[in-house]
Amino acid sequence: MDDDLPALNGNLTDGRWLTALETYAKPLGRFDALDSRHSAAFIEKGPVLIITFETTDSVRQRADRTPLGMSVAAQRNWSSLTVLTTSNTWWRSPNVFEYFDKLVDDDFFDDFDRVVFCGAGMGGYAAAAFSVAAPGASVLLVAPQATLDPSIAGWDERFRDYRRIGFSDRFGYAPDMIDAAASCHVLFDPRYYPDAMHAALFHGPATSLVPMRHFGQRTAEFADEMGITEAALLAAGDGALDMAFLYDILRLRRDHEGWLRNLLRATLRGYSAQRTEVLCKSVLSRMQSPHFSEALKQVNGG
Repeated sequence: MDDDLPALNGNLTDGRWLTALETYAKPLGRFDALDSRHSAAFIEKGPVLIITFETTDSVRQRADRTPLGMSVAAQRNWSSLTVLTTSNTWWRSPNVFEYFDKLVDDDFFDDFDRVVFCGAGMGGYAAAAFSVAAPGASVLLVAPQATLDPSIAGWDERFRDYRRIGFSDRFGYAPDMIDAAASCHVLFDPRYYPDAMHAALFHGPATSLVPMRHFGQRTAEFADEMGITEAALLAAGDGALDMAFLYDILRLRRDHEGWLRNLLRATLRGYSAQRTEVLCKSVLSRMQSPHFSEALKQVNGG
């Protein structure tokens, strides 16, 4: 980042990390503590606004301890709005609702030439849900949930304990909230049943489903590690995000061992030894991997 963030890179507790973020953000924009679990950091720079919904845990697991949206925006001298949560809230808080209501009342989004909402998983739900506040925005979702309302998504057992949060009032059903978006791209693994079911609930003329096979339940994690999410956010901010671009950057998966191992497992289960051999030789020509070396020995009778 062009503005140094040394205070965020240390081994800090959640509270001290948020204090460091507040100290950084205030001179450049503003920082709002919305309630005990939610906060928002706005960095005012260029005419493009990147809005991300991130957890403090996910940010602090990043190499630079910096929110993804803030880091991406800094590369282009764009503005950023990072809406944080310290726990599994899906941002379902009246204080968060009121915050976005105030942004709308203040014509906040009108100050920008382009607005991009982004989130993964729980953050993907929030990015879609709150995008309704800025009609004409671009929306990028990675393995999002559409809702946890059991009457709609009762088949999703992963978040049973969080259904009590309530998804039937304001900003509740994320797929309905993207109707005014200029575009919405949903990245998901069609072979991972829960994510595929949620993705299928997002539809409409401006929505594009982007299948990412063999990412499994780690779609968001792998996409971040490969740089796919970052590249897609940059393209969205440039107004250049489309299916052709996404299919092109998906080539990054060919050098990610986690994804390659998922592909190997699928190949061993469902394809011939010859196809497994071709895959192993292709991977081993580019990198060293004991998993692929062992698999090659097995298919060759070693």
